[in-house]
Amino acid sequence: MHAKENAEALVTHFKTRDPHKLANAIGCKIVYKEFSDLNGTLLSINGAPIIMVSNKLPMHQEKYVIAHELGHLIGKHYENAFQLMKENKPRVRKFENEADAIAVCIIISDESLIEYKELTIQELASIFGLDQKLIELRLKFFDKSLYDNIAYM
Repeated sequence: MHAKENAEALVTHFKTRDPHKLANAIGCKIVYKEFSDLNGTLLSINGAPIIMVSNKLPMHQEKYVIAHELGHLIGKHYENAFQLMKENKPRVRKFENEADAIAVCIIISDESLIEYKELTIQELASIFGLDQKLIELRLKFFDKSLYDNIAYM
């Protein structure tokens, strides 16, 4: 999995970590919808990617969901997604993990981790509005050669 490389290539090319701006820049429409059991999903209609997002999410969660769905788009996970979910749970879990990794690498830069080097994982989770498990996932992709005295490492 090349989650960090894929995320950084997108961020570098479009000069933003904002998932809304990234989606717009790559021609991916964002549609808000009321969902009862989903936060978001990626669709492809006539080859055009569309991210559908729950209209009831707080902004920090909305940003994560859009970044996660961009992860699916970058990873080309959208082909027959609904059929895949019914038939192949291990493959779905792999795709979800990859989309999570790409999403946290889009949202959190190595530079941000260095800036907040004195903070705990719980404090980082609070700052970025993400679950602690997502912060832990992002730390797996941290370039430790940039800084070697970080509290949460």
